[in-house]
Amino acid sequence: MHSLANKLHALSSLYDAARRMRPVDFAMHAFQWLLGHIGFDRGIIATSRRSDPTWLDAHFWGIADPRALMESYTRVRHLDVLSQHMLERALRAHRIDIDDPEISGPRFTPLREHFRKFGGIHVLGIAVPIGEGAVSSVFMLARGKDDAHFTAEELELFEVVTPHFAQAAAVNRLCWLPFDNDPSNADTIPVALIGPDGRFMQMTPAFAQLFWPAAPPDSAYLPESIFAELRESRVPLLPSNKHSLYGQTDNSGNWLLRIRSRGPLDWLTPHERQVAWLFARGVSYEEIAQDPTLLDPAFVRKYLRQIYERLRISNRHELAVLFARR
Repeated sequence: MHSLANKLHALSSLYDAARRMRPVDFAMHAFQWLLGHIGFDRGIIATSRRSDPTWLDAHFWGIADPRALMESYTRVRHLDVLSQHMLERALRAHRIDIDDPEISGPRFTPLREHFRKFGGIHVLGIAVPIGEGAVSSVFMLARGKDDAHFTAEELELFEVVTPHFAQAAAVNRLCWLPFDNDPSNADTIPVALIGPDGRFMQMTPAFAQLFWPAAPPDSAYLPESIFAELRESRVPLLPSNKHSLYGQTDNSGNWLLRIRSRGPLDWLTPHERQVAWLFARGVSYEEIAQDPTLLDPAFVRKYLRQIYERLRISNRHELAVLFARR
């Protein structure tokens, strides 16, 4: 379980790449990150409209003839059970195998043939909403051997990192939007960049709408009281009392800010969240105690009881449910 935490720690490289790489290079960097932590034979990252098979941009990995793959997709998209599941439950990992009963029978023959053109027997996919639900970024990974199933741990990792991929992609579009006039790049994920002095350098409209009741001033600064909480590794509550602000700094002293709806876990300190997250995913008291940076072994159980009291829960299952809703 600790290996999963270590892999998530490596996500900081994605945010760094999002700020310094052009979109094409960033997409390939994201592929390399997934290849290093999950592994796959072929893959696609694409931005597509829901209403038609038009892909506004696409980056392919290990696919010899992308045009044939897209022509095949045009014919089978109404049968694409995986894409339907991805769009209905965005930001959740979905897996389907070429021999699944769900796609058996003559009606799904074109879909199975499409999977074969993709070069995949086992396909893992996810949709990341971008604009008003009409445009989505789609990640699809495939393995082409019978015994190369995606494991439960790989599925969990893919599902946990997906919100980070969405946020990193939003930062990437935000940083490079002045160099790209494609209106489809307008992003509705609430993120912003501020300098070391707290001055806003860039922000998405979704961020401004949540942070200010009216339009932000021409030269906007993050309030010092909120900035101080970020520097102390706390999670500030925004004036609306419904959203929390998360910050991550880089080597230059700039901060990536992210907003999300406030939940019970936001009442925990970063250290408490780390311990709670490990315990919710099945790590034992003993395993947590083995890491001297987390807790003294004598205090593991007492510490978790205090976390339960703050969250008003009574067992590991309820804790896991809280993390699943984030």
